[in-house]
Amino acid sequence: GHHFENEKSWRTAITEHRVVVAAIAARKVQAARDAMHLHLELSQQRFADAWPLAMPTQPDKPAARAA
Repeated sequence: GHHFENEKSWRTAITEHRVVVAAIAARKVQAARDAMHLHLELSQQRFADAWPLAMPTQPDKPAARAA
C-alpha cells in the first residue's frame, strides 16, 4: 500500500530526535520540551501534507461520511 513516510521524512525526523536527545543529555529541560514540541508539530505537518499522496483515489466511490 501507500505510505506517507520516505527517506527524506525519516532523515528529518531523526535530526529532530537528535536535537531532543542532545537537550536531554545536557539536562536542559525546557530546551528538550521545546524541541519535542517542535518535532511533534513538524511531524504532524509532514503527515498532513503527505496524506493525499497516501490515499489511493477511487473516483467511482462516494466519500465516506462521518457519523
